[in-house]
Amino acid sequence: MTSDGEGGESVTWSTYLETWASIRQLRGREFYAAAQTQAEYTTEIVIRYQAGVDPKMRVRFGTRIFDIHAVQNEWERDRKIILMCSERSPYA
Repeated sequence: MTSDGEGGESVTWSTYLETWASIRQLRGREFYAAAQTQAEYTTEIVIRYQAGVDPKMRVRFGTRIFDIHAVQNEWERDRKIILMCSERSPYA
């Protein structure tokens, strides 16, 4: 968090890691909430192993932003990490 100069704070993000990734949409569904149609997607993102990646982080792929819900070290072999994510709405 950083001070906004008026007594408040704003959230800022910094780059932790830049790496290759494989992105695959696992499922999609539409539901109605607050009289609006919203899409929810579950996405699997696979990256090379990097210590310290956790669900408090997010993934940026071009202009798309993904919230990380789970981090799995595949087979506990420190070779690749599977991130279970949902894509943020571009309007959020």
